[in-house]
Amino acid sequence: KAMEAAVLAKDFGAFAEHTMRDSNSFHATCLDTFPPIKYMTDTSHAICQLVHQINAEAGSPICAYTFDAGPNAVIFVEAGHVSGVLPRLL
Repeated sequence: KAMEAAVLAKDFGAFAEHTMRDSNSFHATCLDTFPPIKYMTDTSHAICQLVHQINAEAGSPICAYTFDAGPNAVIFVEAGHVSGVLPRLL
């Protein structure tokens, strides 16, 4: 419900937080299995840290990450911030 409300309200900050929390929760659950399932790599974790750093510098969420069952990030960025965020991710 919270994610749906964020999307309907076009609240990128709430969308970003829910997206990243959901992704983190999924991967934490994978690590908690026996044997643990480790999808994310050191690069995946570095991307998470960078996204949090970018958002902290901006003072609010301007980008967000999510990972499916694999190490590759999907990055969401508000249109007005693509030119500032993209070069930092490359």
